[in-house]
Amino acid sequence: TAYDLGIPSLSRSTTVTVVISTLNEFNPTFTDTELLRFVPEDIPLNTYILTVHADDPDCGAAGQVRYALTGGNNPPLFTLNAVTGELRSNSPFVNATHSFQFSLLQKPEFDLTVTATDQASPVPRSSSLAIRVGITDSNDNAPTFDTKPVTAVM
Repeated sequence: TAYDLGIPSLSRSTTVTVVISTLNEFNPTFTDTELLRFVPEDIPLNTYILTVHADDPDCGAAGQVRYALTGGNNPPLFTLNAVTGELRSNSPFVNATHSFQFSLLQKPEFDLTVTATDQASPVPRSSSLAIRVGITDSNDNAPTFDTKPVTAVM
């Protein structure tokens, strides 16, 4: 409301709308600093492995987070839901790991990078998380002998 200095004093009122827009101040922050999961080699296609989650305290689009697999998924053995952060198998691991030698000392592992990006425009902010998925051997092969049969006489 505004008043003049006249006698009598006159006034006029109006409504003012103030829109406060925030800057994109924060990077998304993952709830974990790194993740490690082990899954058997014979899991079916589209099996749930884990869920990543990142928070962004910015308002509006700058606080909405989307996820992407940005490293280590070659060949594409995993899928990541961009909205929920669910990581799933995209391929049978038996085919992917048949060339790996399973032993007590070495298991195949996949080092993935997930990036969380806010939806700010024009300059979104992002952060990354390292995930290691270890593939464990399943007891799916009968034992074999490495040598030909040996005959011994006593």
